[in-house]
Amino acid sequence: MICQNLALKAVITASVVGSLLSTLSVRPVMADKVSNSCNNATIQGAYGLQDIGSRKTKNGTVDYTAVRTAKFDGNGNHQGKGISSIDGVIKAYTITATYKVATDCSFELKGTQTFEDGTSTPYSQFGVVIRGGKEIIELQTISGRNQPGRYQRIENY
Repeated sequence: MICQNLALKAVITASVVGSLLSTLSVRPVMADKVSNSCNNATIQGAYGLQDIGSRKTKNGTVDYTAVRTAKFDGNGNHQGKGISSIDGVIKAYTITATYKVATDCSFELKGTQTFEDGTSTPYSQFGVVIRGGKEIIELQTISGRNQPGRYQRIENY
């Protein structure tokens, strides 16, 4: 009788464990894979940009602040217009540039900054596209400029 009870308990236990295991979804735990899927179209549309820093001029290193619009067409073309303050002198300007977004979400922009008086200067940035294209953090890459900034999407932010 004792053997029969032990055998019955073993069968019941095996049956319960088997039922539980069959209802559980057992799969290996894997680390989330980080995938970058950026390209030029990731930053398509209208953005605002704020740059704050310093710039070397013939008068030495001076404060620089700028705010402007920024339009990215999704195909590598960029334009914008804004206002800068260079050592307290306010100037309107436009930007015409080309850009490239790599698959790792790094960002490069090269173009020309043209001021309202007709003078122009090369314009170059390196940055990283973040938040799925809603923002770009950037740094001017022209020697003599210490100007970090941030683009933020105007709509659907």
